[in-house]
Amino acid sequence: MRSVGTAANATHVSEAQLIKTYDLSDAALALRGNPARALLSGAGILISGADHSQANGNLISEAKPRLAISASSAPILDLLSLEDPAMLDPASLSPGFAENDYLASNFVNQLAGDLCSAPTAILHPIPTAGSLIIGNQVWGSQSSPEIHCVDGLSLTGDAVNFTGNISGVGILVVRNADLVISGIFRWQGLIIVNGQEIGLKTTGSTSKEVVGAAMLNETGTPGRSTATVDIQGNFRLLFSREALKKAAELVPPETLATSYTTLPAVVSQGYWRSIVR
Repeated sequence: MRSVGTAANATHVSEAQLIKTYDLSDAALALRGNPARALLSGAGILISGADHSQANGNLISEAKPRLAISASSAPILDLLSLEDPAMLDPASLSPGFAENDYLASNFVNQLAGDLCSAPTAILHPIPTAGSLIIGNQVWGSQSSPEIHCVDGLSLTGDAVNFTGNISGVGILVVRNADLVISGIFRWQGLIIVNGQEIGLKTTGSTSKEVVGAAMLNETGTPGRSTATVDIQGNFRLLFSREALKKAAELVPPETLATSYTTLPAVVSQGYWRSIVR
């Protein structure tokens, strides 16, 4: 950006470099679509929209925070049942949860489909019995992140259960199924649970941590007793630009190119200088 001012024979030029960067999520937890019920209960839950280091989860205090939880409409926010307000990190953008028009349901649906269609995506179909158990896996690393896509059948109540010790870096997509986490779990990057009859459920006291963000997008019309979010026990969800930037490298370029108006952004100043002529 350059501004030129002229007075008589004198000219003064001010120049600044502005850098606009995009985040893959507007919150640590983004709720979209038609969720029917959301439950968060337990002393070991923390959801933070403050920026965190991908490697160790430490707070980056000088970075701009995001919301802890965002929703596409006020009725979705009304579904939240917070047993303890301390579950939402006060370092998040205030208020901790709010309505936001970034990341529409159709965008999340398209993103999930494009990721699962990517040539590098590793597919995990759920058997016709409707249940898939995955335990003791390492999916990707910081030097080599991966896309993993778990596919269920719509309207069948399918589920994938992560047990044992699971860690991963990159993007995890679960479509048309519940993502159930019962073992030790640490994911660095983006988690998307998208489709019909979907949910994110955690149980037990073992350590469960997501550093990056999670998006839940219910595209169907589940019954009122169906919990799209059912977080119990020990669970930490920490927003991380560093982890999301690494995940963005896996998104097909044509998908990103058409998505910038949908994604939240941060503008920072790289430098400023005055030039007198």
